[in-house]
Amino acid sequence: MRGARHSWIDPHTPPRVEVRPVGRADVLSHTRGLTGRDADVITYLARHRVLTALQLARLVFGSYSHARSRLAMLHQRGVLARFRRDIWPGSQPWRYTLGPIGAIVYAATTGAALPRPASVTETVLRLAHSAHTEHRLGVNDFFATLAGHAHDHPECALHDWWPEHEISETCAGIVRPDAYGEYTERNRALAFFFEHDTGTETIATLVEKVGKYAELADAGLRKPVLFHLPTTSRERHFHRSEERRVGKECRSRW
Repeated sequence: MRGARHSWIDPHTPPRVEVRPVGRADVLSHTRGLTGRDADVITYLARHRVLTALQLARLVFGSYSHARSRLAMLHQRGVLARFRRDIWPGSQPWRYTLGPIGAIVYAATTGAALPRPASVTETVLRLAHSAHTEHRLGVNDFFATLAGHAHDHPECALHDWWPEHEISETCAGIVRPDAYGEYTERNRALAFFFEHDTGTETIATLVEKVGKYAELADAGLRKPVLFHLPTTSRERHFHRSEERRVGKECRSRW
């Protein structure tokens, strides 16, 4: 499966990070009036770390304009934090994650220890500067688009979506999928592992992953794997290399 090309990002420009400072008195006052949809936004960001307004519109709101206005309000109240980098051409959409209030609310609902605002700010800064964040957004965009399609088509449903750090725990250290999903369309169900390729790894590394998934299947966890590739040429090279790998395995068995 092929994805779209990304805009060019200036690697020398630090991201613009916005985390609203909050005090003890703000925690109670800023959580008043939170809705069920706000709780869904907090849960999605707690599990998947970072999402854009368009992705959250597909997952929760339905309307992009409604999502933008509500997310901006949640950011003003410290429920969410956000960041973005300079790109060329145009401007990069805000990347939303949990702010101090949102992190405290989620911890309270799950029974975890309440985080300090300073530790939440540190987490946001690490996420904003991480080279892995754009890859994570690419993974999340696939599933947000799938969820948006399901919202518009009653015969479809995205039943489950596990992020990397959750699904990896079930794979016995054999392989580390980018995500796992369960999707149905007209009573046909599909449970699958997901790999989002940005073109930074070698083709040999992708082929090696296929071999790891074969090991996982031999260990008893047998699911199809969906590779999301950035270009048709890379997809073609990937298929050819995988065919050569399978051919070598067949010859060695004989």
